[in-house]
Order: sequence, then C-alpha cells, then structure tokens
Amino acid sequence: MKKHEMNEGTKIILYTLIVILFLAGMYFFTSFLVKRNKYIKSTKVDNNLVTIQYSEIILGEVFSMSEEEYLVLCFDKNDEKTTLSSLASSLISASKIKLYTVNLASAFNKGLQGDESNKKPEKASDIKINGPTLLHIKNKEVVDYIETEDEIKKFTEQYQ
Repeated sequence: MKKHEMNEGTKIILYTLIVILFLAGMYFFTSFLVKRNKYIKSTKVDNNLVTIQYSEIILGEVFSMSEEEYLVLCFDKNDEKTTLSSLASSLISASKIKLYTVNLASAFNKGLQGDESNKKPEKASDIKINGPTLLHIKNKEVVDYIETEDEIKKFTEQYQ
C-alpha cells in the first residue's frame, strides 16, 4: 500500500465531513443575511397601486358580458387623431348603459379586423371590424352596428 492512499472508510468519513461543513456554512451565511436584512429599513415607497379595470375587453369577449344590454366601442387607442377616448371616458362615468372598450391596436384583436365589416355577427368568431365601431348588444345579439366617429358620437348622445 502506498503512503498517500486512504482506505474506503476514511474517504467516506472525509467526504461526509466536507458536505456537513459546507451545509453548516451555508446555513450560517443565509441566517446572517436574513438577520441583517431584517433590521434594514426600506426607504423605497411604491406608490404604484395596482388597479384593475373591467371596461376594456378583447374583441372575442363581445358576447360574453353579463349585462343584458351594453355598448362596445372599438377603436385604436394609439390613434392620436381620434376623440373616442374622451367619449369613452365620459360615457363610462355618466352613461345609463354599460360601456366596454376594445383597443383595435392590441395584438389580441388583430385577427377579428378585416377589410369589410360584418354588421350582423352572431358569435365572436363572426366579428369583422374595419375602423372605429360601436356595437349595441342586447340579449347577446348585435342590435346596432355604427361605424365612423361622427356616427358613433351621434348615436351615443342619447346615453349621456
């Protein structure tokens, strides 16, 4: 037997001691960090309160709302020329009827936009919208289908 060789039993004991020492070191290191962080006062205040809004939906949910009668205003919220954002805000706060909005700029709504509109969709997959549109839904059916901003403004005057 060579001078530097260890028998199997000695190797196992040595490896076990190394693992135990490593685990003990990790335990004391993490407990030190936890105790240190416990006494550090955080000066960062998060003023960003999370708010959940229920008025914006995706186009595929148009027939899934719980109300019997409601309006769905579809427009591109990134379009700086549109005044429909302010119209939607005033309708949401003062309307006699529930208003939902659909952002046509959202990737979720791209598949239901088309070159030609379908003015009588019966289900979500039938919806085809081409530009700003207001849908008047009653008992899960489209009662009124209004296109163009001017026509939408005229129609919504009765609800303000």
